[in-house]
Amino acid sequence: MINWIKNLLIKLNERRKKNIKFRKEFKEKTGVDLNDIDISGGQPN
Repeated sequence: MINWIKNLLIKLNERRKKNIKFRKEFKEKTGVDLNDIDISGGQPN
């Protein structure tokens, strides 16, 4: 059970690193920062 949790955390961390790398490369290519996008379209929640 502990090994399963450890493997899960490793996989999630790898996914996080890939996501951060993708956002950085996307910003360099397009100039759009995916971290600053307003998903709600400017409407109050």
